[in-house]
Amino acid sequence: MAAAAIIAIHRRRSLEALAAASPKAKPPTKTVASTLDLPEQGQGFWRWQRKAAWAYLQSPVQLFVAVLIAGNFVANIVEKWIDPSAEQYPQTWEAIDSFFNSVFAIELVWNMYAFWFRRFWTSAWNVFDFVVVTIGILNMSKLPLPGPLSLLRMMRAFRVFRLFKRVKSLHAIIVSLGRSAPGVANAFVVLLLVMAIYSILGQEFFMLYASNGTFVNDLNQEVELLTARGLDYGYDYWGNFGLALYTMFQVFTVESWSEGIARPLFNTNDLSQQFGVALFFVSYLLCVGVALMNVVVAVLLEKMVSDEPRSVAETPNETEEKLPEHLEKVCLDIELDCIHLKQQLSVVKRYMDGIVESVRSRQPLQPS
Repeated sequence: MAAAAIIAIHRRRSLEALAAASPKAKPPTKTVASTLDLPEQGQGFWRWQRKAAWAYLQSPVQLFVAVLIAGNFVANIVEKWIDPSAEQYPQTWEAIDSFFNSVFAIELVWNMYAFWFRRFWTSAWNVFDFVVVTIGILNMSKLPLPGPLSLLRMMRAFRVFRLFKRVKSLHAIIVSLGRSAPGVANAFVVLLLVMAIYSILGQEFFMLYASNGTFVNDLNQEVELLTARGLDYGYDYWGNFGLALYTMFQVFTVESWSEGIARPLFNTNDLSQQFGVALFFVSYLLCVGVALMNVVVAVLLEKMVSDEPRSVAETPNETEEKLPEHLEKVCLDIELDCIHLKQQLSVVKRYMDGIVESVRSRQPLQPS
């Protein structure tokens, strides 16, 4: 009876454990505080900090701020479209700007109070918000800014970048671009070096071409060759390294390079020059425009679509969440098997004891 009771108890425990580990069972819920990593409860002035942080991180609040940022950007577009100089409706644009500046200032103060001090200033997005909102307040107050500081008023056009912090899909793109920046930078360095090499070669080959303002075409006719700026072709495109590098960049972007840069060099009565010019520009476009640029794109895509590196702290947590459930089930099964085995051994032991007693007393063995 005792063995049967123990078996029933362990069987009940195993069934409960299996029911808890089944897919239909609800996982243990986490509190909002543990999920959002809210600050500790403060005292005095900071006693509402934890509640303020919890409310600030709610999805409706973040969505409302994102809508305001997008609305401010749309308002800037409308202003620059229908009233570029802000002379027709100055009061309207000033009222709209003051409204958005006031709302963003309140949102910034809320954020600073909720995550002051270290958590706020260690976030680059928060620093960007602080700079943009501060410039907006200075613009609203119409304080005179000396010299180049007056250009800071144009920073209001960059408020839309604050969407990257609140919209998860946009934030993921920015994070992916930041993660791919080192590899893409190396590819860009290789691209720039090849462009520099071709710039030096082009300067050596073509710097003195049509230096007198004319060149001989393939029909042996002397034709005037001046650029749209009234300069000699050789100087305007290949006069120094900077001009030559920009010329190669223009060829790289395929912006009117053939008619303005390559054709005057190619249409000549010198066959060797024609072959050399064709080889120069074709090899450049194949090397830079096709091969290296595709390398840059490949590196960028490879870094963006690759899985984010999982930290060492995340892997043990997942193991700790899955491993105990599996081990608990295995241990319960082993424990049940051991109980059954003990029960069978007890029966065998009683039977062997009966055999021993029967041998000793030389009496026939009675079935148990």
